[in-house]
Amino acid sequence: MVSSDEPAHDCSERCAADGEPQQHRVRERPEATVQLERGATLLLYTDGLVERRRDHFDTGIARTVEALRGAGPVSEDELAEHLLRTVLSGEQQDDAALLLYRHRNPAPFLRTIPAEAFRLADLRRELRGWLDGTGASADEVDAVLVAVGEACANAIEHGCDFAPQCRVELEATLVASTLAVTVRDDGRWIPPRDTPGRGRGRALMERLMNETRIEPGSDGTVVRMWKDLGHAG
Repeated sequence: MVSSDEPAHDCSERCAADGEPQQHRVRERPEATVQLERGATLLLYTDGLVERRRDHFDTGIARTVEALRGAGPVSEDELAEHLLRTVLSGEQQDDAALLLYRHRNPAPFLRTIPAEAFRLADLRRELRGWLDGTGASADEVDAVLVAVGEACANAIEHGCDFAPQCRVELEATLVASTLAVTVRDDGRWIPPRDTPGRGRGRALMERLMNETRIEPGSDGTVVRMWKDLGHAG
């Protein structure tokens, strides 16, 4: 066993010639950062889950990993029961405790606002908070916010003609590492005026997102956009 400040008690492999346990100290504990993929399961446990008197410590860890892999697609509660039933054999000398965490996709983001331009600031702030929970990089978050802002502004102006009774709906979902965004309004599309310096919103959305589709209809316009988040977990 290795400890930072206490003598080791198990001398099965770390004993001096006279059989007395040697003291092993760790000057610096190793640290690492790992980005969890969506759907990944993290297991935290105490020594009692993997440690056995006659086994090497790594053997107990390998036994636990094998049990994890053999559990199949089960819930966290079922996985915990499977581990306790499979890994614990009654030979452990210490109490065993475990904690399971499954890294899931965030719940979809869904907001509906009246077709009023001043509502966009609050909408962007709420969407930024949701995007921060997806693992997207700062550049990816900024790109999505600009594209969504353009789509929503177009819906308010060209879809609803700034009529407050018209509604603009924003939905964002994350599947694996692909972000899907839908902006829809229940107005009637008004062609943009031929104004110098305007009319670049669609080109901007197409440049910032991987794919953009605009679907006008008699009951409103739907803008669908997708972006692959290279940094999403």
